[in-house]
Amino acid sequence: MALELVPLVVNTVFDLLRLSALTVLPAFVLALLTNALRKRLAAGFQWTWLKSALVALFLVAFALINLVYWPDWLSTLGKATYGEIPPEFRPTLPETVFGYVMVEARLLFVALVLALLALPLAFTALYWKEHCQRKWGLRGWLSTLAGLYCTLFLAWAVVLLVFPWSITGILYLVYFGLG
Repeated sequence: MALELVPLVVNTVFDLLRLSALTVLPAFVLALLTNALRKRLAAGFQWTWLKSALVALFLVAFALINLVYWPDWLSTLGKATYGEIPPEFRPTLPETVFGYVMVEARLLFVALVLALLALPLAFTALYWKEHCQRKWGLRGWLSTLAGLYCTLFLAWAVVLLVFPWSITGILYLVYFGLG
């Protein structure tokens, strides 16, 4: 029985390493974008690292949620077959604008939740980046990439092994939450 556990653990670690390798490049591009935005916010408003990182994560999360949410939602508008709607039941322009404003307000809240969830990952990535700089002498973007890979490995391990429901929970929050 113990011999059956060893291949399971080895395969799990190998799959986590592979999944981290698949997601490190998109996460690296987002990390570089977020870090550049964070540096501009810190320099422009004289903010601390924590405040500028939270605002930068919020802005990037809000942009990504809008990129994910709106094309899908707008593509369904023309496909609804309601027939002819009587004029007294047609939504007016203020009602339509209010609907869009409410969706954006909900997406702002979802972006805030995702930014708060991503902030510990930013702390972890910063720790691993500095650890790679001290231990192996990596500099610049290479230390960022190594730190991000270590963080993704830990994050995927926690998400897939401890909280497997969190992926569907985040998708539900983006598309249907607070609705």
